[in-house]
Amino acid sequence: MPIGEDEPPMILYGARGSGALWQVEPRRSPAVLGDLLGATRAGLLAALEVPASSTELARRLGVTTPAVNQHLRAMRDAGLLTSARHGRSVLYLRSELGDALVAGGGRMLAEDGTNGG
Repeated sequence: MPIGEDEPPMILYGARGSGALWQVEPRRSPAVLGDLLGATRAGLLAALEVPASSTELARRLGVTTPAVNQHLRAMRDAGLLTSARHGRSVLYLRSELGDALVAGGGRMLAEDGTNGG
């Protein structure tokens, strides 16, 4: 860069890491969703491909119903789940955002070459 007589000398450096700024780095862990959400929430999100009640989910995952309810409420508030009353039960199901998160985690695993086990 030309320096004028009335300007002080300057040293310019390129921004560090800017060459790799837009590159996607696949995760090396087979538990991508577990790393992000925690094992219980990742298990709940994976299980909610079909509607289920908190009692059914608690039984399947071996977690107490109050704990499952707390996780479901947080994930519903985050937009990962939807819920609807069905008789005396509330049924939960992954939302489009939850589906995308699960699908994205699987895509990352496939790109990484791991099989999740």
